[in-house]
Amino acid sequence: MKLSGLRVSRYRSLLDADIAFGSVNLFIGANASGKSTILDALRFLSEAVLERDFKAPVFSRGGLVHLAWKGAAASNVALTASIEDGDSLFEWNVRLVRRDYAFVVEERMHQLRADSPATQL
Repeated sequence: MKLSGLRVSRYRSLLDADIAFGSVNLFIGANASGKSTILDALRFLSEAVLERDFKAPVFSRGGLVHLAWKGAAASNVALTASIEDGDSLFEWNVRLVRRDYAFVVEERMHQLRADSPATQL
């Protein structure tokens, strides 16, 4: 099983980013261009898997208001991880939506196969 991609929307300094991963990955760019934010997004998802909940990863980063993109009102954050396992491709979609001072998690896992349409897990 390997991580093949990450799509980030409205996460910290990243308004919209689509990153493809290979066997070896190198992030190069100017200061404040989003390199550390990409790594933090991956760490955020990893912490949520380990905790089996998003509460601790969100609040350890100051809450959804501090996690959301700074260019507009902090209303939602979306992350999609693409994972390959043999011939199968899975997409894990996570969306955090602000509700007053709290947040709601909308989460779906899709399994994609070349020989059949997408199915929701």
